[in-house]
Amino acid sequence: MKKLEMYMLGNLKIILDGKAITDNISYKSAGLLSYLAVNEERTFSRDKLSSLFWGTSSMEAARYNLRYNLWSLRKILGDNKKKLKIIDSQKDTCKFNLHNNIYIDVFHMESILKKSSKHDIKEYIESLEKAKNIYKGEFLEGFYIKDCPEFNDWIFFERERFQRTYFDTLYKLSEIYKEKGKFLKSIDNLEEMLTINPLQEEIYVKLIEIYLEMGDRSTALYQYERCCRILREELNISPMDEIKEVYKSIRNHSGPALECKKTEDKELLEDENKWIIYNENFTDKDTKILAIDCYPIKNIQYYWISNLVKEIIDNYNIQVLEGFPKYYWKDVYRIESSVGRITEGIDLQDNLTVMTEKNKIFSAVLELLYNITKENSLSIFIKNIQWMDEISFDFFKLILFKYERLNLQFTITGDKSHYRFKEIKTYFDLKML
Repeated sequence: MKKLEMYMLGNLKIILDGKAITDNISYKSAGLLSYLAVNEERTFSRDKLSSLFWGTSSMEAARYNLRYNLWSLRKILGDNKKKLKIIDSQKDTCKFNLHNNIYIDVFHMESILKKSSKHDIKEYIESLEKAKNIYKGEFLEGFYIKDCPEFNDWIFFERERFQRTYFDTLYKLSEIYKEKGKFLKSIDNLEEMLTINPLQEEIYVKLIEIYLEMGDRSTALYQYERCCRILREELNISPMDEIKEVYKSIRNHSGPALECKKTEDKELLEDENKWIIYNENFTDKDTKILAIDCYPIKNIQYYWISNLVKEIIDNYNIQVLEGFPKYYWKDVYRIESSVGRITEGIDLQDNLTVMTEKNKIFSAVLELLYNITKENSLSIFIKNIQWMDEISFDFFKLILFKYERLNLQFTITGDKSHYRFKEIKTYFDLKML
């Protein structure tokens, strides 16, 4: 049986039995193969694939083009009836068969991260480093097919998803290395995060803290000036108040600053302070536990909600999720592309106002939570809630106000002096564990 390797993180590379065959495959055939491979759990109708890649053609012409491209792929990949086919093509459907002789980098990265555990910190670091090294660039970097808007939208959402995963991995590594005193490795990961988003002010704060702890006051000052320059050139704004306070600390002290804040961050990292938001309807029956951390990432809204949806899709039985109404999945799909693994034929070419879209997303995800907690309870652990994006925090409060409908309960950690803790305490029963 031939070995197929597909590398999609970066420029697309397809290798068969050690030989690169990317250039032997047409652009649309490569797009079709990539789409089927990433969605390997799903069986697609031929009409769906025809309209996805040849939507501007007549249905008859689109079906012919699909047949031809499938035939071409089977020929190049060496698919035949005597062996387990890579592409299972039936009269009306198509499916990608993922088996042991197939390697796909995106699945490898996700598998490593899913299996990683903090119980053994050495193995945890090794897992994060392995996942980090798999990411060679954006998902299908530079790949674009003319007159295929839905397919190109899919690529965009997948790029965002894998970039978030990579960003999270870098952040976790930077925090661990900082705690272990391996400052240069922590700096390397923070600098890599800045190559993804150079406007992320919190990363500059982290860099400044590390340089101060190393006793390198001049480089700490440089990081502040660098942040100011980039914000001025790109957005014509000044830094946030937090980084200005950091600057004052550097100017006014010759030794390491921010000792109080660093100690507090360490406490948060070690989860010493936990609070439970009590829900009297929580039954603790066959409870499923999900952990959705928050990170200091600004200007990316729906970030936490998107991660919540992804965790649900990754941890719940697909048959249960397929029973959730498609019109709700359509609205959830607006923020999380992995919904495409559950249902096909989602068309987002509607024209909604920002507020209408937000309301529809909130309603859909709330219904999803209600649906999955009907039979079994759900416990959600949120780390560093003060870093949750604003829209997600609005949704979080909506969940709390709807607690009576839901068999779920939250456990949170974070900066207890932050205004969000005060707001939660005002309306809800918050108890320290």
